[in-house]
Amino acid sequence: MRPSLLPYLLVSCVATGLAMPAGTTQPTTSSSGHYVQYGDETLLLIGDSGTQCVLQNLNIDYRAWIDDCHRSGIRVAHIWALVAPRQKADGSVIEARYGYVYPGATPWARQDGAPRALDGLAQWDLTRFDEGDDPNAHYWPRLRDLCRYAKRRGIIVGITVFFGWPKHNTTERPDWSYHPFNAINGGHLVEEKRMTSVCQEIHSPGVEVVDEEWSGGWPAAKKTQWVWERFSRKLIDDTKRYGNVFFAFMDEHSYTEGNCGDHFLEFFTRRGAT
Repeated sequence: MRPSLLPYLLVSCVATGLAMPAGTTQPTTSSSGHYVQYGDETLLLIGDSGTQCVLQNLNIDYRAWIDDCHRSGIRVAHIWALVAPRQKADGSVIEARYGYVYPGATPWARQDGAPRALDGLAQWDLTRFDEGDDPNAHYWPRLRDLCRYAKRRGIIVGITVFFGWPKHNTTERPDWSYHPFNAINGGHLVEEKRMTSVCQEIHSPGVEVVDEEWSGGWPAAKKTQWVWERFSRKLIDDTKRYGNVFFAFMDEHSYTEGNCGDHFLEFFTRRGAT
């Protein structure tokens, strides 16, 4: 359990003042790994305001959260790129931290006229992104506006990329049951283990597949690799224009990163992403 100071946010503090740097280049780390260079400032980051909720729950006012960080002197906002809602549309299952069925956002669109996923909504289409114009209705415009607004407030945004918290696969803790990669939700994977590892295994570590045309005949691990690579590339492409974003690979190392850790380190580094 992660202790929370507010119903939705985990709040801590960071160092340095609030003035927006004169230069707004992408954050870079020092050779020691202890400092971050952002614009004209060298920062020692000692914490952040971190949340799994702001990007996923469309009811949350993410601009108000960023404003609050700004007023409090917090220089880093930390978000998770993906945590699928673990709830059912009919209200028979809800997440305790919310207490109601919330409008959830994920990077991928739902299929038109598809069978129902476990949450009672249409299954996901992992070949299509949840795009649109309204940041209060779609994932990608929400992410872009969050990063853009944070930049205006002089705040760096850290994005944890993988793996959407698929960790537990039990009746008591059914994290995997609600994951978009799960075959029951429109994905392509089946997991038998109690601790999920299947969505962390890719087909060809060190060799990218993102530019290949999707094929339903691929082995499952190649589909996984293609979806994660395409997702990663879009994260980079959609946020690099703002110059205030860095990436963390995994939500926490309490479960395996499979065989793709080094692969995605190279993937991000090759594209100039921190």
